Amino acid sequence: MNDTLFLRFPTVRVLAASNQEAVNGLWKGLGYYGRAARLLSGAQKVVEMYDGHLPEDPAVLEKQIPGIGKYTAGAITSIAYGVCAPVVRLFHLVLLVAVSFLLSLMAILFL
Repeated sequence: MNDTLFLRFPTVRVLAASNQEAVNGLWKGLGYYGRAARLLSGAQKVVEMYDGHLPEDPAVLEKQIPGIGKYTAGAITSIAYGVCAPVVRLFHLVLLVAVSFLLSLMAILFL
């Protein structure tokens, strides 16, 4: 991510007090601006609802903070709070194993 963004907004409170124009200005060149909008609204929600601290419960984090999905919520809470949060659903794991098996089989048959 752009280092300038972190220098301009060193804390979630500083980011939450900003505006979309300032965030978009620093987001320029990083792509999809919807992410910048969710970054700002997420920071504002964290400050308003949780006194500037991310929730420790991954389910709450995912449901309450814009732009945070299951994987990100699990990663944040496991790293920041030591919460054991699954980040890969069983279906995706089975799908990954099946695709790996098929690719291996194709390599054996066609090489």
